[in-house]
Amino acid sequence: MYRHPVHAIPSLGRLASLLAGAATLPLLLGACSGGSTSGSTTTGPSVQPHTASACSLVTTARIEQTLGKMVRGPRITNSARSTVCTYPSNVSADTVIVGFKAKVTESDAGLEQARLEKLHGTLTDVSGPGFSAYYYSDASARPPVIGLVTINGMTQVTVTSTATLTQQEALTQQIFATLASQATGATTTTSATATP
Repeated sequence: MYRHPVHAIPSLGRLASLLAGAATLPLLLGACSGGSTSGSTTTGPSVQPHTASACSLVTTARIEQTLGKMVRGPRITNSARSTVCTYPSNVSADTVIVGFKAKVTESDAGLEQARLEKLHGTLTDVSGPGFSAYYYSDASARPPVIGLVTINGMTQVTVTSTATLTQQEALTQQIFATLASQATGATTTTSATATP
């Protein structure tokens, strides 16, 4: 859908009707990009232990239920526009990475596609109505690692795991549904508290 073509496989399951929850993500990213918890000043991305952030959208219980991976609380890496949540596991192949990026433009998406295509080769389209999505597979890893990139509005969610594509699609749907729910709740709360 963006600058670089991806190869479509129409028989794959589609991410169904992702809900527009993009308004909540910049607030979550802004809340967690302040620096490290050690009190020292950091430049560039900061890494934090588990704290409230975009990573709170993906609990360890949700990963276990949806992806079938037993993981611990996330290590969080923040930058100005993105948060990466790395959920480690005692079994290294079960580690799950969930990335959130806000304010993604068409140009940003095209550059990322080009970078991923250079690193991983073929990108396969799994887009649907109202969203753009594609995945890549790193078959050199054992078991193979799949990265699913989904852009809804200007919000990008990337799930990287050894779980199946269908499982990763389900997790992505849950994340966007939670974002939409929080955006609706934030709008309702704001208007309710603004009324005298």
